[in-house]
Amino acid sequence: MRTEFGHARSSCSCSQCSMACEVMPGFLIPSDLIRLTGDEPLDQWACKHLLASPGAIAVKDGRPFRIPTLVPRKAIWGTCHWLVEGRCAVWEDAPFACAFFTMCDVDKPRGPIEYLVQAGFVEIMQNAEMGGAYLSIWNMLWNMGPEFRAVPPEEGRARLDAREYASKSGA
Repeated sequence: MRTEFGHARSSCSCSQCSMACEVMPGFLIPSDLIRLTGDEPLDQWACKHLLASPGAIAVKDGRPFRIPTLVPRKAIWGTCHWLVEGRCAVWEDAPFACAFFTMCDVDKPRGPIEYLVQAGFVEIMQNAEMGGAYLSIWNMLWNMGPEFRAVPPEEGRARLDAREYASKSGA
């Protein structure tokens, strides 16, 4: 079973967990790019499969900044484009935040989830500092214009929360 940062990936694929695939697919970390691209040139693959997200808001030295993230492209109907007939087409190699964060884990203690999010963001930032491909791909997509940009994560989270509330209330 796949592990990242000392934790095993989720094995859940319940309808509650796939709700995120329908509204707000998870972010990738640099190692996802290697695992998912296969033999295709990274820039060509990224244009077909990814969007540049403004990223999460973090604070360093008292100043807020965003951590630019790559997220799966959306299908024309708004779901993750890898969600096919309710199943993830890349499940075995799914992006980090898809594979390690599930909706039904909401009631679990927050520690491991917060640790994993932070570890993922640190990997992204370290890759950028080393001149790795992750930020280069993000910049390429962002500069290609709005059709290659994802909504900010806080907007996606609000949509996800609204959808989760509606499903629990029967609306």
